[in-house]
Amino acid sequence: MSIEWPGLEATNQPYYWAMGCVLLLAFASGIAESWRPARAQTLQHTQRVLINFGLGLTNFAIASALPFSASMVLEWASASGIGLLNVLAAPFWLAMATTIAAMSLASYGVHRLLHHVPLFWRIHRVHHCDREMDLSTALRHHPLEMLLVMALTLPFMVALGLNSTTVLVLGVADLAADIFTHMSQLQNRDCALIFRPERE
Repeated sequence: MSIEWPGLEATNQPYYWAMGCVLLLAFASGIAESWRPARAQTLQHTQRVLINFGLGLTNFAIASALPFSASMVLEWASASGIGLLNVLAAPFWLAMATTIAAMSLASYGVHRLLHHVPLFWRIHRVHHCDREMDLSTALRHHPLEMLLVMALTLPFMVALGLNSTTVLVLGVADLAADIFTHMSQLQNRDCALIFRPERE
């Protein structure tokens, strides 16, 4: 899918490649979990995994259907000279460092909002209400959450003129880290403080 904006011909192709890599990682991690499961593989477990992967695929389909992505918007902002870093013509190393710091701050701030704003929490709690934890939990998000996060963060990213390549790499790395840290093999006694829903 491609789209033409004033001064820029952009494409979602880098996003597709990035998400393809994440899906391959999820598939490989799923094989690892199936090979040495941390808990009994019951019918209920299979059903929740199918639901979680269904939500993940739904979110991917919605993101793919959008006529733009964050990296596309930031490429357009760069070509149009919009955003603080673009106005200052900041060198790549400064733009990359600023993007990493700004996205870390934005991620923390948005996550706080998702937990403390009642309306946002009603959407975000879909992720936290999973009865068990494995890699599929990382994909368990309400479809509206992706749109909400984009609405909250995209104006911030454009205003600062963040580097599109760095944002894409950070997004992929963040999702890959989510998949890895949610794997059931990591939820042992030493990790009890991280997530132990079965101890409710």
